Amino acid sequence: MFSHDDDQEELVIGEAALNLVTAGQVINQVSLLKELGSMASNANDAVRKEVVNRAICLLERLSSTRSRDKTVLTWMMASLSDDDGKHH
Repeated sequence: MFSHDDDQEELVIGEAALNLVTAGQVINQVSLLKELGSMASNANDAVRKEVVNRAICLLERLSSTRSRDKTVLTWMMASLSDDDGKHH
């Protein structure tokens, strides 16, 4: 086994991506989460299911962080523009 949990999660995400490529599907967050959900449902043991579920949580965390960063950037850009929309 691996010494660090993140390594396991990243490997499982890679496995899900490989499954999608092999099936000729597009790889994006939605398709990865769907594939990971399927992998969790089909897991043979509790340890495997837990690793896959942690991978799902990791992807969801990354998405919420990226969304929050985008919102902050939009707010910052809006605060830098004056009334006629020009940036300083």
